Amino acid sequence: MKRLDVGEGNYGREIEEDHDVMCAMTRLQDLVLRNEAACSAFMERFHRYSALWTRNMEDSLREWLDANSTATDGAPTPSPKASRRTQTDRDLTALRRSRRG
Repeated sequence: MKRLDVGEGNYGREIEEDHDVMCAMTRLQDLVLRNEAACSAFMERFHRYSALWTRNMEDSLREWLDANSTATDGAPTPSPKASRRTQTDRDLTALRRSRRG
């Protein structure tokens, strides 16, 4: 805002040097820093689960299905990897459809 008393410049220097404004800025900075520390501490609790949001979900699901697939009738799991991949692809397609709602 243009100064009314001298007609040039602005009120920035007076605002920056105002004691109440400086106190408010100091309190605000302190609150922001404490909040940042509290958020970091809270976030650390979930760090051990970071693979859930850093790894590719489809690759993880495919790996898990490949490692844990069994036949439903108790027969041994078919050994050709291609048949498991086909089932994994069907499972991924079903998962995508369910996520779309």
